[in-house]
Amino acid sequence: PTKVIYTTRVIDDIKRQEEKLIHKTRTDEMTGLNNRRAYEEDIYSHDEAPEEKDFIYVSIDVNGLKVVNDTNGHLAGDELIIGASQCMKEKLKPYGSIYRIGGDEFVAILLCDTEKVKSVLSEFDNAISNWKGNLIDKVSVSSCTLLRTGYVTPCKTLVRFLFYCSFGAGFILNFIDFFIFLYVSTV
Repeated sequence: PTKVIYTTRVIDDIKRQEEKLIHKTRTDEMTGLNNRRAYEEDIYSHDEAPEEKDFIYVSIDVNGLKVVNDTNGHLAGDELIIGASQCMKEKLKPYGSIYRIGGDEFVAILLCDTEKVKSVLSEFDNAISNWKGNLIDKVSVSSCTLLRTGYVTPCKTLVRFLFYCSFGAGFILNFIDFFIFLYVSTV
């Protein structure tokens, strides 16, 4: 009987260690957000089954990181990235998943009602505007938002569309099988 208990504990310990390793491979060390690997594994899972809420894809870029790194040092640049990620965690994470996919590039995949999108993005813009660091006075981001209310068009198509869109102004496109609202913001 004591061998059975011991074996169960060993298996539980191994499972916990395995879960920690999986979590570590999917997490950005600096921000604690999901990393690019997690993004690439997760993005197309939204194609497999319709969501109960609308699918919102937000591409976020931290402005001026290279200048901050060059003039104030990499600790200041790290503070800028961490500050932006804290605003994302606070305002966007309750509605979905956030990924750091590059040095200053982030993606938020949100699942919420269409009516909620503008207020969520506005709250995020306000958090960014009000952020102050120890080494840097403010953080600035540019974001581009796509909203999918239909479930026929795959995420791959939406992601490609995002890369071809202009970041100069917001506009609305209406397709047969989905509706995209593009919201562009620089704060």
